[in-house]
Amino acid sequence: MWKPTPACGPERVVAPADGVFAIAITLLVLDFSVPSGLDSSACHAALRHLAPNLGAYVLSLLVLGLFRRDHRRSSASSRGSTAR
Repeated sequence: MWKPTPACGPERVVAPADGVFAIAITLLVLDFSVPSGLDSSACHAALRHLAPNLGAYVLSLLVLGLFRRDHRRSSASSRGSTAR
């Protein structure tokens, strides 16, 4: 019968999941851009135009962070359990 070892524990699931969360958070940022060569007032206007996207980014980052935290907690609590 197969017996789990520390090398084959829940870390094998947690590590790729952390990578998926990192990629998802990175993809959120890729759409932010402000044109170059703007003066101060035009730059402020462009940033004000970008404000709703920044708010959505913060909210999405918060949700993904909470999902990651809960995923790691559930993986940590499953370390003591064994499948039969």
